[in-house]
Amino acid sequence: MIYICKEAILRKMGEAERIKKLLEKLDELRKSGVFTEEEYAMKRELLLERLRRVERRPPLRIAQLLLVIVAITIIFIGVFVAVTPAKVPISYITTTQITAYAESYTTLKLPIIEKASEVIEPGLILAIKLGKYYLIRLPPSAILYYSWPTVTLTGGETIVYPGYSQLATMLQTMTTFKPVTTTETIRLTDMILEYNGKMYRLLENEPTIVADISVSMGAVDFLLLDEKNYIRLIQQSSYQPIYVMSNIKGVSQFKFKPPSPEEISGDEVYFVFLPRGDEGAEIQYEVNAVWEAIEKAPTITTTTLYTTSEYAGAPPIEIGVSIILLGIVLLVIFRFWRTATH
Repeated sequence: MIYICKEAILRKMGEAERIKKLLEKLDELRKSGVFTEEEYAMKRELLLERLRRVERRPPLRIAQLLLVIVAITIIFIGVFVAVTPAKVPISYITTTQITAYAESYTTLKLPIIEKASEVIEPGLILAIKLGKYYLIRLPPSAILYYSWPTVTLTGGETIVYPGYSQLATMLQTMTTFKPVTTTETIRLTDMILEYNGKMYRLLENEPTIVADISVSMGAVDFLLLDEKNYIRLIQQSSYQPIYVMSNIKGVSQFKFKPPSPEEISGDEVYFVFLPRGDEGAEIQYEVNAVWEAIEKAPTITTTTLYTTSEYAGAPPIEIGVSIILLGIVLLVIFRFWRTATH
């Protein structure tokens, strides 16, 4: 740009010098009588007008050159905008839902023998026969399935399985594994019960039998017998009860863990009430199976993630063409301006 301006100034100086020399030559020709006074005055005025135009032309030329440079720059910018794809920001929203289970201790109470009252005459017994699987009775329509979490033990460690930490706190006991000398994987068994739309993790393989007995007259012995030992009782032979509670008077509650059905011979068990002495007894009784469990209540956690990225869209051709047209208009203005100054 500086170079162009410098060239314009030099051209102006050279042309002005030529005009001045022509004026000097015109004066010499006047003195020699070549021109008349009128011819001399006319030619002198033309040369002076030309000199004045040359002296004021360079600033106009510089402005015109600047206009051309700006117009060409604008045209290049318009071409670049028209062919360059636009970067368009796009926001993505990702929603993730995670289902977790809040655990709380609870019990499931299921009746084995409904609440009832009986008068036992002297010399008689009260026997209630049930299938042996009633001792581990589950809620009706409940679904029981098993899961097998594992824990890996390395040499010299004593591990508390973290899945039972809440249980250990509730029962105030600690479930630990003995130290091992090599790495071992232990497979645990969880019994999961689905009942009434809820999930329960049973804490033991069998429930607790809870018997509530009220004796308003006399005293009784309570026996739990399998088939073989019940027959021995009837035959007044020696027998081996599964569970026994003797000399029950007044209001009493007792609890016991039943054996697994596989350990009980036969298909039935007998809940037997034996009056003590010759007076008979009047009793009220109720027997339930109580399962200790952890209720697993589902809770849903929603996480929303906002992500912004860019992608290349179509080039903004309309904007680019508008900029190019602006540059062309400036060139047209330059053309008319240059013509008007010559």
